[in-house]
Amino acid sequence: MPRGPQKIPILSFHSYPSGLTWAEGQDLGIQEILKVRPGLEIFIEYLASKRIPLHEIMKPFA
Repeated sequence: MPRGPQKIPILSFHSYPSGLTWAEGQDLGIQEILKVRPGLEIFIEYLASKRIPLHEIMKPFA
């Protein structure tokens, strides 16, 4: 069965949590530029590690 063209994945990482005006403004700018390019699939991740205690972050690595 023939498949259509696959989308190219784009992953955007933000160092700050969603909800901050500055971070959301950057996200909107990135999406505005990329949405005119057909064939892209955009994924957004907010890292926000400053809001999670270090001992919680390190548990999976213990």
